[in-house]
Amino acid sequence: MPWFENIVNFACECMFFVGNVLADISIQVQDFVGRVREAVRPNITQMQDIERKLQDVNLSIEDLLRKNNRDTGLSTQDKKRLNELKSKREQLKKDIWSVKEQETLRTVANNEKVYTKIITPQPQHLHIVQYHVGQTVSGKRCPKCGKEMMLRINNDTQRPFWGCVDYFSLPGSPPKCKGNEPYRLSDHRLFFPTEIPEFEISNAEFTEIYSDRGIQNGVARRMKEYQNVAANEYFCPTHGERLILREKREFEGALDQFFLACPRWNLEDHSISCRYKMKIKTPAQLAAVLKNYDRKRGIL
Repeated sequence: MPWFENIVNFACECMFFVGNVLADISIQVQDFVGRVREAVRPNITQMQDIERKLQDVNLSIEDLLRKNNRDTGLSTQDKKRLNELKSKREQLKKDIWSVKEQETLRTVANNEKVYTKIITPQPQHLHIVQYHVGQTVSGKRCPKCGKEMMLRINNDTQRPFWGCVDYFSLPGSPPKCKGNEPYRLSDHRLFFPTEIPEFEISNAEFTEIYSDRGIQNGVARRMKEYQNVAANEYFCPTHGERLILREKREFEGALDQFFLACPRWNLEDHSISCRYKMKIKTPAQLAAVLKNYDRKRGIL
């Protein structure tokens, strides 16, 4: 849809633009909000309908994969059906990303006062980057395949980087796409909502606050309330369904206790289980997940 591509391209341009002259910032933001209001169309596909169709498609694909394992192969007709279902799933996933992008634009347009602050965080604001790990970013596209990208953390270096959502695949299958980009300081240049208190202090200050044992215990109690509940802002890049909050049976410390995983992460048939899960390793990620469930507050 050309009109939607124009919206996404425009949003990408605005999300990564920071004015050089502070006096012009408020004018630029007002212009951005005004143009977004004109661009966003109200007649979009309902998310619930898309998700329901996607769940049905995933279940049908699972049935065929089980049949393939049981019968050591599929008929020509079943293979054709499987390919059709996979193509349909990819289209439904695109529809979900499109709806989420439109929701982002609408949120900015309807909350102009909240989004009138443009900031360019410095390295001491690493927690702002960590807050967005695992969430797709409007307008950020893979340089190899053009699909959405999400912020990830390198397990060895603990540095953030952009990874294609199509990297994850079923067990035993190679990644569909290995597209990635380093995270640059210029990527900090985003519109941030000003009502998130965690963004108003430094990473060191936030880490010190979270080090309090009482706060850690309180956060753990709140997280437990949302176990096995689907998240709103986190989606499986393979199956397109909302991630589920889970708790480890054994863990070392508060930052090793919880994770988000695909609803099809631990099926009885491990050969068709989804291997995607998002580790929650920082206080900022905990804050983001809590804010996802409880719109009123994260940790602070």
